[in-house]
Amino acid sequence: MKNLLPLIVLLSIIAIPLRAQESMGLYLASRYGGSPLEINRLNMDVSIVGDRAITTLDFTFENKMDHILEGEFRFPLQEGQSVYRLALELGQELREASIVEKNKGRESFETISRRKIDPALLEKTAGNLYTAKVYPIPRLGTRRVVIGLEESLS
Repeated sequence: MKNLLPLIVLLSIIAIPLRAQESMGLYLASRYGGSPLEINRLNMDVSIVGDRAITTLDFTFENKMDHILEGEFRFPLQEGQSVYRLALELGQELREASIVEKNKGRESFETISRRKIDPALLEKTAGNLYTAKVYPIPRLGTRRVVIGLEESLS
């Protein structure tokens, strides 16, 4: 049974209630319409540390359009899960995000993106639904985003 614990944790993390599936997905938040970006690559790492499950989701989003886009990715979490990490790839390095008050975070995201610098913003919206905004996703290019989740196993 102990060998099955990581599999059980993994399945509980990726199991999404049917009503929440409608909210899950990557959407463009731009004047170019709502056609979805593609997830080019997704790596998931789950580890058990004491009585906690730590999950790292490593996404690479691909923009197949001939112009820069802002991506908006919405995802629900299960009861008891929380986000502890957000990182955005800049060049060949991952840059860790800082946790700030919601309005300050949104204001900073808008200011930074107007200057064509690479910001990412993660907000908790309704219930346990999260929205991650990433800018820019380069034309005909990719952008890597890492999200870390944790939950208690007790």
